[in-house]
Amino acid sequence: MAKTQFTGTQLGPGTITRTHLNVTQPGSALLTRLTSSAGLSQTSTGIDSGTGDVSLVLIQPTFATVTELTAYTGTQTQLLLADGRSYTYNSSSSLTTDNYYVVAATGKGSGRYLLNNTGANTATLTVATCRAMTAPAGLAPSVISLGDSIIGGLFRYDSADTSTADDGAMTLVTSTGLRYKRIVDGFVNVRWFNAKGDGTTDDAPAINAAINYAVAQIGVYKLKTVFIPEGNYLCNSSINCSNRSGLTLTGATGRTQNTVLIGNSGTIAVDFSGSSESTLANLSLSIYNGLSNPALVGLQFALSKDSTSQATAGNQKGGLNCSVSNVSIKGGDFVSINGGLGFIGLINCRSEEFCLHNVTIQANTPVLFTTTNTIQATTGYNYTITSPNAGTYIQDNNSGSMGVVNWSGQNSLYSWEYQTPTQLLNGVNSYNFHGYMTRLNNTQNGTYQAAVRVCQPTYGLKLQGTVEGSSTLLAIQNTLVNPDINLVSANVTSTSSPLLTIDNYGGIQGGRIGISFGNPGTELGTGRWLMTTPVINSGNSPTNAFLSNVTFDVPQWTDMGKVVMGNLLKNTQNTRFNVATPIEKMGPAIRSTYNVKKGLGVTPGGNGTVTGVIAQFTSAAKTDTTTGNGGYYSFYVNGTVSLGDYNTNNGIAMYRVEGYLSVAQNVNGAMVPVSSEISVHTASSLNGNYLQIASVSISLDMSATPYPVLKMSVNTSGSGTGEAVNFYGRVEIMNDHLVNQALLLS
Repeated sequence: MAKTQFTGTQLGPGTITRTHLNVTQPGSALLTRLTSSAGLSQTSTGIDSGTGDVSLVLIQPTFATVTELTAYTGTQTQLLLADGRSYTYNSSSSLTTDNYYVVAATGKGSGRYLLNNTGANTATLTVATCRAMTAPAGLAPSVISLGDSIIGGLFRYDSADTSTADDGAMTLVTSTGLRYKRIVDGFVNVRWFNAKGDGTTDDAPAINAAINYAVAQIGVYKLKTVFIPEGNYLCNSSINCSNRSGLTLTGATGRTQNTVLIGNSGTIAVDFSGSSESTLANLSLSIYNGLSNPALVGLQFALSKDSTSQATAGNQKGGLNCSVSNVSIKGGDFVSINGGLGFIGLINCRSEEFCLHNVTIQANTPVLFTTTNTIQATTGYNYTITSPNAGTYIQDNNSGSMGVVNWSGQNSLYSWEYQTPTQLLNGVNSYNFHGYMTRLNNTQNGTYQAAVRVCQPTYGLKLQGTVEGSSTLLAIQNTLVNPDINLVSANVTSTSSPLLTIDNYGGIQGGRIGISFGNPGTELGTGRWLMTTPVINSGNSPTNAFLSNVTFDVPQWTDMGKVVMGNLLKNTQNTRFNVATPIEKMGPAIRSTYNVKKGLGVTPGGNGTVTGVIAQFTSAAKTDTTTGNGGYYSFYVNGTVSLGDYNTNNGIAMYRVEGYLSVAQNVNGAMVPVSSEISVHTASSLNGNYLQIASVSISLDMSATPYPVLKMSVNTSGSGTGEAVNFYGRVEIMNDHLVNQALLLS
């Protein structure tokens, strides 16, 4: 490349000249090099194609730095900086200098250099330099880009606003009173309000400030999403989402849940009481034993009212159509708080049309859904739901409902110890749970076994999933109407508790309950009850508990004597127990619905009698057998009696029989003479000389152990010996006693 030869006046800051450059390389390449040099600005060029000379005309003084610009003593009024900024000298200006919009004209002796700006440009500043900016309206940029790593973003000048305070987050005010408003696109970031997420700074004020700003944007729903980036946010006070509409509080997207709120408030960690159409999503609440002031409740939703007075028509404030999605609540073991409920993961008090998706909760009582703000003493707990936030009052009208709750996705509930239920449902309707329930630290305190406890009338309860560690799957304190339950019981270490319990004034009306067992070898056949209700007056008075129009599907259940307690069975109507040997109670009678051929013995040859058991049943006697035991038993038998089997060469003999047996019982339990009758409807014998039925009778043995039995005796004749004698049919039992119903076992 040839050497470039300068001919002309030396270039320098502030010099206006025409310079000729003798070059032997293309002029355009040289111009590129020249215009990239500090202190030069190409404004006019000419190329002599004959000589290769380039003419570069500098029509404005150009400076490399603001310091050089300040020191300029020339007469030009239009000046340039090397970075492209253009200034005009104003001899009468006395504006405060900031070395950007306003530059001192020291070399001139007075006046200022003012940035040539139409108000449409964007400047990159920090919070500090924005606040220090002295440019008046017209000189100041229309948009500021903050370079701060945490609260950075774009701010637009609002010429109409002269009063909004500088909050360091959404509004910045310059030294001349100009107000720049943050440009928000889709969400409000808590980092803008100086939330740190370092696990040690109290971030609750910053998060609450972000929430307050978001919900203040009336009618702009997209601004009501408050975003919490990944981090650990210590919260020494409650996160106040109460009495809001359309608020979404969300962490970083995904189930990794790297956004963690540490609840150290001593009250409710996150409070949505009174909020409608609001959501908590994509984060984890952590309340652990080592905190100085751990929260008592992880998350709360509730229907609110507008005053402290008793709720009346018209003063409902809010609390509908909310949701929780991709949230983990990890609470510590604080069993002595909240009136015996311990740490509560999630409370919902009448916040209806409620959705939960992919939720994990670890607590003493993971979830409490209730139609009243006070948990009744009859539940064994003493707790009243309140909000820690001023102006938020929980509805206390007992005539309301708590309904339409839907769990979807994968949900997991973990209960500390054995003192509280995993789910406490106090008067819910249309409640649909799908997921997993288990116990933590199963060697620790307590004997309470129920995974789900329902109090108050409950309608349309639907439970589906697996329950581990809880011997009792469902405890019913009041009326349960039309449930749809399908649960798997697994890893139960104690089988001393029944699968289902119904309190003295509880009952089930309609619906279906299905239970299967992941470990039937250890969970069945150990004396465990399928269903119980408390005995009243030591078993000498009837219960009020009842079953009506219910289907139980527990096909793996084999202990027929432990299907249902006699006092509960007495108050049972039109209910079917699909256990290993299915039975049903239709009207007053209990009958088998799964007919198995009963072997009574073998023919002795010649004339003889074969007697065998065709049914077992439980006694209906109450505990005190000396009085109040009056009543009766009545049996119905319908089926076939046969001699011989499929391989009998000389053919079989059979009777189609129908019979009745009844016996009354004295007040002291003594039996009066038995009355029985057998009718033979049809009979057939291929070879009467070989096998023949002479007669059939039935009898009762109340002293048989372990249960009383109904027997059938078959008088046979013929020469056949060792041929099977069978009864194949159905047995029904009816009885009427003060306390118990006899249960047909086989």
